This record gives sequence, structure tokens and C-alpha cells, in this order.
Amino acid sequence: MNDPITSIAEIERKYRVLKQTIGMHGILRDRYNRLFHLVETSLLFFSVILCGTTFAGAEVFEYFDVSESDGKVFLGVLSVALFGVSVVLISVDWRTKAELHTQAVANWSKAMQVFRDARLDDASWDLGKADELHSAYWQADKDSPNIPNDKFGWLKQKHLLAVEVSTLMCEFPGCPRFILSAMVRGRATWKALSSLRESKPRHAADDDDATRTS
Repeated sequence: MNDPITSIAEIERKYRVLKQTIGMHGILRDRYNRLFHLVETSLLFFSVILCGTTFAGAEVFEYFDVSESDGKVFLGVLSVALFGVSVVLISVDWRTKAELHTQAVANWSKAMQVFRDARLDDASWDLGKADELHSAYWQADKDSPNIPNDKFGWLKQKHLLAVEVSTLMCEFPGCPRFILSAMVRGRATWKALSSLRESKPRHAADDDDATRTS
């Protein structure tokens, strides 16, 4: 039987990772959705322009102070560019990526509900449900795409920033979000710089002690 303290620590770790993972997948879902809709809307807009000017007469080009030959060259270049963007859009497949991360959010949220049901009023855990919690966690992990390694640090920072901003929103509900975000970034930067300055004298003192004892 597992040590209760070890079991509680592991459950707490999984619960923390679970919340972070939901946030990361949510960020990726929203990012890929925005990219897909932005490019798709742009393609539609320029395609309508291209279709509307396909049979345009010389008077249309004269209206925009462009010669007919230059105008047709521009439309030809635009059509090739639209085709190229369409190929890229199919290649990167942002819609499918967004759907995968949407499903991942659903999978991890289902596991989150299992954890919440096992959490007691005093914020401790019902150890009788430990196996159920571990099973729900690993099932969500199995059924969901992995977080890309090259985006992990950026996603973790985005998630933790969102958590801090959300906490400040409760305290200052009328303050614009971008100001709260700037506050969190400024405070974190100042704290990091202060920690760096404090560590330098400490390292210098350690070097002096090592020199005296040698």
C-alpha cells in the first residue's frame, strides 16, 4: 500500500498539472482557430475581389488610375498568391489542430471533474478514490495530443499569467485586462531582477569563504 503522504503529494501534483494542461490546450485551440478564421476570411475577401474584377473593363482600371495591362498583371499575381495561400492553409491544417485541442480540453476537463468530486471540504483528498484519480488522469493523457516541446515554456508562461490576471480581476473587477496584465509582468520582472541582484553578493561571499579555507 502506498504511503498516504506520498499519495496525497502525487494527487496534488497531478491536479496542478491537470489544470495547467487544460489551460495550455485552450491557448492552442484559440490560437489555431484565430489563425484559421483569419486566413480563411482573407482568402474569401480577396477571392470576391478577384472574381468581381475578372471581366472588368478598361474604365475600371482607369478609375483607380492604373493601366489595363498593369491591372491585369496585378490580378494575375493576386490569383497565384491566393492559390499559394490555399495550399499552405491545407498543409498546416489549423482547423484540424484546433479540433484536436478542443477535444483535449474536453478530455482533461472530464478528468478534472473526477478530481473535484474527490476533493474534500478541507481541500484534502479522499484517498479511497486514489486509483480512480490516477486512472482518469492517465486516460485523459492517452486520449489527448501532446503539448509541443518547443511551445511548452511559452504556453506555461501564458497559462500562469492568465491565472495571475484572473486573480487580480477578482480584486479589481473594473480595471482593464491589459493593465492587470502589465501589472503582473512588471511585478514579476522587478522580482526577478531583485532576486538576481541579491544573489550576486551571496555568491561573492561564498567565493571569499572558499578562498579563506583553501
